[in-house]
Amino acid sequence: MTNMKDIAKIAGVSSATVSRVINNNGYVSHITRQKVESAVEKLDYVPNSQAISLKKGATKTIGIIAPNITETITVLVKNFTLAAQKKGIRSFST
Repeated sequence: MTNMKDIAKIAGVSSATVSRVINNNGYVSHITRQKVESAVEKLDYVPNSQAISLKKGATKTIGIIAPNITETITVLVKNFTLAAQKKGIRSFST
């Protein structure tokens, strides 16, 4: 799994600079931003959602528990999932 240190090494910058680019927080020159974004794309970097949840203290995850699976429940869960995704919330059902 690719991490910020890997991106920093490829881009020739510090991990802190990579963090500023990824989080869009703080000043980074246009050229440096392009180097980091190129490294992110090259390494196919995806932020670790568990690490983000730990840092923010919130998971933005909702679980759905149903007593049995019926057509009505399936439609309800599908619509609920779509609405949650629009708000940036992950959902799972069992």
